Amino acid sequence: MEGWCSEGIVIQARAHADHAAIVTLMTEDYGRHLGYVQGGMSSKKKANLELGNLVSATWSARTSDNMGAYSIEVIENNSVPLLDHFPKLLALQSACALLNQTLAEREGHPGLYHGTLALLHALNTDVWVESYIMWELALLKELGFGLDLTKCGGGGASNDLCYVSPKTALAGSKEKGAPYADKLLSLPQFLLGKEDMDANQAICDGLKIGAYFLEHRVLAHTNYTSLPEPRMALYQHFLSE
Repeated sequence: MEGWCSEGIVIQARAHADHAAIVTLMTEDYGRHLGYVQGGMSSKKKANLELGNLVSATWSARTSDNMGAYSIEVIENNSVPLLDHFPKLLALQSACALLNQTLAEREGHPGLYHGTLALLHALNTDVWVESYIMWELALLKELGFGLDLTKCGGGGASNDLCYVSPKTALAGSKEKGAPYADKLLSLPQFLLGKEDMDANQAICDGLKIGAYFLEHRVLAHTNYTSLPEPRMALYQHFLSE
């Protein structure tokens, strides 16, 4: 028999036969990991498998190649506090979907795991959407597509960064980027630790950066052809503000 015990974040729960569920957890040491939960969709257990829940999981299987089964107990229910704030719930759903779509099975990503835990807690704060955008950039970096926002890729001033190049993923200064502004992505200043004059526009710009690189650098190489629906809905929410 194979097995382990670990904490994990529920990132997907699919109904299976006889009220069972196929559950995907994001764990520190075992990465994105699937398991069968007997009666997981029953009225007694379903609440344990809400997206974003932090759980204590015991996984067991006959061999390491089998999907195996989970025994799960809830540590934190992270979705219930968001039920009265739909945009925050969209952010949680989007993060879970992106993890499920982009991570290979059973590859550990401890830094990303702890970053996701931090995001779940940040969703209860006033800077929740800024935290979500930073989480997307951390996901891109973990997948090997990190952005460099520390200096101007064109050799301009590093204290006046206003753009991101969709080709190089490098920042650009106002002076160097201005002639090509229509081909560049706007860089929100909160990603540099500064204040933005238009906070809502900055959020839209930040979500646009994440969307571009996730679609063109990551999802383009998977079976998924577009961003998760909650992610698109989150952008539309701020676009209409």
